[in-house]
Amino acid sequence: MKNASIFLKVFSGIALIRESRVAMVGAIICLFWLFVAVFASVLAPYDPVSTILPMQGPMTDNPAGGTFWLGTDLLGRDILSRIIYGTQTVLLYAPLATFCAYLVGIVMGLVGGYYGGKVDTALSFISNVILSFPVLVLYILIIATIGASGVNIILAVTFASAPGIFRIVRGLTMDLRNREYVSAAQTRGENALWVMFVEILPNARGPLIVDACLRMGYVIITIGVLGFLGMGLPPPTPDWGGMISEARKLFLVFPHMAVFPCIAISSLVLGLNLLSDGLREISLRD
Repeated sequence: MKNASIFLKVFSGIALIRESRVAMVGAIICLFWLFVAVFASVLAPYDPVSTILPMQGPMTDNPAGGTFWLGTDLLGRDILSRIIYGTQTVLLYAPLATFCAYLVGIVMGLVGGYYGGKVDTALSFISNVILSFPVLVLYILIIATIGASGVNIILAVTFASAPGIFRIVRGLTMDLRNREYVSAAQTRGENALWVMFVEILPNARGPLIVDACLRMGYVIITIGVLGFLGMGLPPPTPDWGGMISEARKLFLVFPHMAVFPCIAISSLVLGLNLLSDGLREISLRD
């Protein structure tokens, strides 16, 4: 029965996405990159950190056998292999960072919106202080203070993004807390945690899912920007932003070194944005 309910939810989700062509296109792009990440070891023609032949153009033959389909970088590493393995990095840290930001933001928003009063005032003040800083500056300050690593990127994204999520959840909670089903739960004697997480949160999931898709795109761009600034994942980890940074000085001579990672970032973010737009379109129909 449990497996049947899981398959039913998956099928209903697919049927929902099929109602919008925009959502379908976005989902296909995202699934493509997910496929690349899962099967990176099979798809990548070379080891992403091995030095083979420096500064080769796209479609260049490898003297040892094979082809550099997208060329090689300054250190002779195959660009296609690094992009493929970089997908694993992006699709690991971006969803994790977004999930952690939502975990913190949802708890803060539910508590502030449900209780109101001094609790809401205090949480709103903290959020407004954090949101008053430019986001990129805040990321740089955090990473520069605690160091560059995957875990620290997650912490930085959580700290900077949770206040924005808090405001969304707070507004939804303040609207939903006066609904009849919430009053019925309170009349039954349900505690506040039950009311917030069982009665209110599931009924606020529509806007949050749409926002999550958009926010994950922003996080992917953030990871790329941090990598470009040298504050991303430490080398030789394949990192799309780091690949662009390494190629920027030779862009006019070897543009392929930066163009292909840029296309990878743009296509994945585009897929998430299209999926978000499609889900919003479907929700407006309902």
